[in-house]
Amino acid sequence: MHAPPIIPSVFLPEQCSGQQLWRALIAIALVAFSVRLAAVLAGPWAVGDAEVYANVAGNILHNFCVSMDHWAAASCTPHWGGNQLPGYPTFIALSWFAFGDSVTAPLLFQSVLFTLSICYFCWALGFYGAPPVSIWCVGLMLAFSPSLAGWSRALMTEALSSAVALWILAEIVRSLAENRFRTWPIAIASLIGFFIRYDFVLIALPIALCALALHGAWGALRKGIAIALIVAVPFGVWTTRSVIQGLPATPPFGLSPQGHQLPQGALAWIGTWLSHQYQLGISVWPLATETYANIAPPDEAYADDEERKRVAFLLTHLRQIKRGEPVPGQIDDAFAALASERIHANPLWHYGFLPLRRMAIMWVNPAASMGWPGMLGSVERADIRQIIGRSGFLFGGIEAAVKYPAATLSKGLTAGWRLASIVLALFVLCLSFRESFRPYRLIIWICLLFVATRSIAFSQTLLLETRYLTPALAWSDVAGGIGLGWLLWHLGQYRRRLKGIT
Repeated sequence: MHAPPIIPSVFLPEQCSGQQLWRALIAIALVAFSVRLAAVLAGPWAVGDAEVYANVAGNILHNFCVSMDHWAAASCTPHWGGNQLPGYPTFIALSWFAFGDSVTAPLLFQSVLFTLSICYFCWALGFYGAPPVSIWCVGLMLAFSPSLAGWSRALMTEALSSAVALWILAEIVRSLAENRFRTWPIAIASLIGFFIRYDFVLIALPIALCALALHGAWGALRKGIAIALIVAVPFGVWTTRSVIQGLPATPPFGLSPQGHQLPQGALAWIGTWLSHQYQLGISVWPLATETYANIAPPDEAYADDEERKRVAFLLTHLRQIKRGEPVPGQIDDAFAALASERIHANPLWHYGFLPLRRMAIMWVNPAASMGWPGMLGSVERADIRQIIGRSGFLFGGIEAAVKYPAATLSKGLTAGWRLASIVLALFVLCLSFRESFRPYRLIIWICLLFVATRSIAFSQTLLLETRYLTPALAWSDVAGGIGLGWLLWHLGQYRRRLKGIT
């Protein structure tokens, strides 16, 4: 037995006609793809993780295997899939197979898919009964969003995983419109998203909220089990393949390139003070790559002088270890003891204020380029700090902006958009409690639940890069676009009433 309809019997007036909707979708598609094409033409970005994805893709395309070995060697030592499961490398390989072996082929292909995901979501919003102004606002916000568009030029998972996240949100909206949970489309999209990124599993909570609203607790449980099985069977097959080929039964989380387990004690100590992504290069990455000479904790890493002395002693011994060798257990245990002491001394800071600080920095981070040109290396960032230290924040900031114009433009635009998104999302959350906003209420809550879930989850880890928020930023833009459309529609109604009076 189905729950009562989600959409009120008296819904939104001025719903899109078929002609209006298709006209809007064509225009939105042209804008969205043009913005992404401009990003790709600004210059592809294929460094870091992109090199791993491309190499695994080369093995899939040329050697018909999933391996981290260089594809030209054709040695095909089995691997779980690179940095993630082999979803994104498979997408790259398919792009190369269809359109030729070039960096731009997968970038253009993912731009097309992201554009289609925007259009499909806007179509679902029209199917739900939203008026034209809401569809235009959501479509254009997604099309222009600098938090999203820049990733089209990057051979990274962000663009594709965000497109799949929008696909799922469209299926959720269709489910609410039909008063029937669309199990198979949501499950297939979740499966694809999970094979692109492990953290795609965080989308489970908003999916569960949709199922709960439509079918109650027992019905939601049955739908959740069905989705879990649909995702688990292919993953189980891939796990079986990996075990048969001699790999561990679980994906290689926390392993160095040499296959050594990362030192959990040292990571635990870093986790007591790490607050933003720009500290990773002097802490976590040297441990992950076993280049211990690069570890250089900042002053804020130490609770007191006693801890500083103990850490200095451990780092002295650690830096004597040859590159590529694991951290000795004795040193790792000493770091673990330090971490335990610090956590017990101030658990409220560790479990409360530190994650909140991480979350805030991830959102307001003014230095995140979000895929756009103008990325700065450690040398450039040090130069900017020196300029600001010499000339002050205001004049030093102006001098740095003149010296690094591309970086200033991209970072200022993306940071400003994220800050506006936060303000608009909070405003829309307040609007959602108004009776006139009731048709949109559940969609807004689902969107913001995903934003909160990803933000909280990553704040509890050492994975603090702002780019990990990208799929949630797409849903945040949707919430903002719906709220803006609601305001414009009511403003139009108010103006029409004024004309009627006069």
